Amino acid sequence: MARVETYARDKVHGGKLGAFREKVTALVEASRAGSPVRLDWFSNDETSEAAGIAIHRDDDAITAHLERLAPAYQDLLTVADLMTIDQLGGRVTGPVAKAFGQEPRHFDFDDGVHEVPDFDPEDGVIEIFTRFFINPGELETFQAYADEILAIVREKDPGTIRYDWFYDKAGEQCIAMDTYAGWDGTVTHMKNCHEPHDALLKHSKMITEFLGRLKPDLEARLASFKPYVFQFDAGLKPYSTGLNA
Repeated sequence: MARVETYARDKVHGGKLGAFREKVTALVEASRAGSPVRLDWFSNDETSEAAGIAIHRDDDAITAHLERLAPAYQDLLTVADLMTIDQLGGRVTGPVAKAFGQEPRHFDFDDGVHEVPDFDPEDGVIEIFTRFFINPGELETFQAYADEILAIVREKDPGTIRYDWFYDKAGEQCIAMDTYAGWDGTVTHMKNCHEPHDALLKHSKMITEFLGRLKPDLEARLASFKPYVFQFDAGLKPYSTGLNA
């Protein structure tokens, strides 16, 4: 994977969520000339937190984008505090650190299913960001279960249209980027992968975030799990996986 993907999480200052949304909308518009593959921003009203996800074609593309728009990214930090910044793929981290004021945690692509078309939010897809904190000394076992799950996805999950796994250098964290073709695709995946996924969680702790507002019926079905959901605020397409570019 030559692409470079970043995932930023921000805590927006009290009463500043509206200003933050205005700033990310302006940032997206200013980004169009540089043609990122993807640039989307999401937020959560209840927690005043935000998430930004971007994909660039390679190291040169992300470097040019961040060098040109570093002032706009730094302006976001006048109304929010950066919680985490993750870089998935690529080798150049300096421009990310300069733009966001923090060194990114770097993750390398391991394996996945990712050559999928762009999608529109009206298509009913479900996009999920998951971070695993791997128990000390249990990376090898964790990866074995992760590989088992990926094999099941390839064989039995036609409704799973993205399922990419990334690991940090220290073997302490893993990020999984999932996209499902609606609730049916999500349920099929959960049924097929229930046992190895439960085993995986014996060797890690997990935080899961839904990107994009869930439809009311799906939100009701997931209510007992207290899903952490970000609403879409601004994006290039208006939002897409950006994986076919």
